[in-house]
Amino acid sequence: MVIQVADPLTEAAVWGALAQVPDPEIPRVSIVELGIVGAVRVHRGDAIGGIGLGGQAALTAPEGAVPGDAIGGITGAADAVDHSVEAVDCITVELLPTFVGCPALDVLRANVTECLHSLAPAAQVRVEFSFREAWTTDRISAAGRTALRRSGFAPPRHVRGPGMEEPGGGADRPDALPLVQVAPAVACPHCGSRRTRLESPFGPALCRAVYHCAACRQPFEAFKTV
Repeated sequence: MVIQVADPLTEAAVWGALAQVPDPEIPRVSIVELGIVGAVRVHRGDAIGGIGLGGQAALTAPEGAVPGDAIGGITGAADAVDHSVEAVDCITVELLPTFVGCPALDVLRANVTECLHSLAPAAQVRVEFSFREAWTTDRISAAGRTALRRSGFAPPRHVRGPGMEEPGGGADRPDALPLVQVAPAVACPHCGSRRTRLESPFGPALCRAVYHCAACRQPFEAFKTV
């Protein structure tokens, strides 16, 4: 019996599919653009009836086979193998929640699972939420910031600027921080004016605050910088 094994799925293909998954609360921005996807791992599940395809399968001669009969032994062993289970792709996606207790996590897990099953219907999909690496607003890509602005949200400012990437260096030291820190004005996503004021630090989501623009008189939400 010839076992047909499909070409293995690549991590690049999974990343491409995830780039089409919208954020549950801001549909025009993908979870990849928001930096929510922490890691993607793809491997080939090789268990077929207890025999691994990834290494050398140990074929056992069936009961009643004549010792030394190589052809009979191989044929009998092949007939004895259970072919009911085929090799499948196993996909593990690690997601970084923006905040602890985010109410959209269950929806996010379901959307990612549905997307990857559309990409590889027979694949085993596992979606994990991890806090080993903290999500920060610096993970939002340039395309994601543009999409946020076009959706009516003020994107967050960058926490680290040039020369601040190395820990313990320059302005990253506590003694190098100014005694008084003034938050820069948030630009209105509608008209670009910086004549804005904070209306409430408590927006509809933990990651957003509510502002008002004095120029165009429009309220808007801004992402908190974390």
